[in-house]
Amino acid sequence: MQGFLYRADLTTALAAALSSSYDVNDHGAADIWLLLCCNYTHNKKGVVSIARKKAVNGTLTRVLLEDAIKGYAKQIETLYASALSLADALLWAPEHAARALGRALYIELFTEFTDVMQRQEIVAQLTTHVGSGVAGEVDEALLTLQLLTR
Repeated sequence: MQGFLYRADLTTALAAALSSSYDVNDHGAADIWLLLCCNYTHNKKGVVSIARKKAVNGTLTRVLLEDAIKGYAKQIETLYASALSLADALLWAPEHAARALGRALYIELFTEFTDVMQRQEIVAQLTTHVGSGVAGEVDEALLTLQLLTR
């Protein structure tokens, strides 16, 4: 993680490499981790843009998020805040596919991270989205909260 903090060129190169792939089979769990690492450091807007674009064209999926997060809470603990930030940004997106990916990310984080404070952060962010007044964002946040209660 330290390398990402001190080498903006590294995050830029990784983001460009991830952005240039257009086949769903080209991506794996490590790509999600790398996106979260890039989001953790310098290139937050670029990472959100990549994630939105990949959600819309179907190369970044719920199944891929599940593969990257399920069972890896301990290993990606330092990326929790980055993942939460990405989920938040995706839920704001105007594209339905991006919002659905944000919902999936929130659900995976809530399921995998069982610490009460981390779960409270997720619920608080979703509640903020409900209060935004933006129809798609509100609907997606309410659906996410509903799915979390099942």
